[in-house]
Amino acid sequence: MLVCYVKELGGKFGDYVEEVATLMIPLLKFYFFDAVRCSAAQAIGPLISATAESKGLDAAIELWKHAFAEILSALEAEPENEIVVCFMLF
Repeated sequence: MLVCYVKELGGKFGDYVEEVATLMIPLLKFYFFDAVRCSAAQAIGPLISATAESKGLDAAIELWKHAFAEILSALEAEPENEIVVCFMLF
C-alpha cells in the first residue's frame, strides 16, 4: 500500500519520505518473506521521485546514494532470482 500511496501522492508525500525510507531500506534484506523484499525494492524509486518533487534534486540524490549502497548489498545476498527482478523494476 505504501508504494501506491507514494506513487499517487508524489511530492505531497514528501513529509513522510524520510520516515518511510528509514523503514523500507532495511526491509530490502528481510529474508523471512520474499514479498516484503520485493515491495521494499519497488518503493525506493517512488520515494526518490517524491523527494525530488518536494525537497529538490539534492535531497533526492542523497536518498539515492544511501539507498543504492543498501540495494547493492541486498542484491549480493539475494537468494531468489524473482526478487532480483523486483529490484531492477524500481
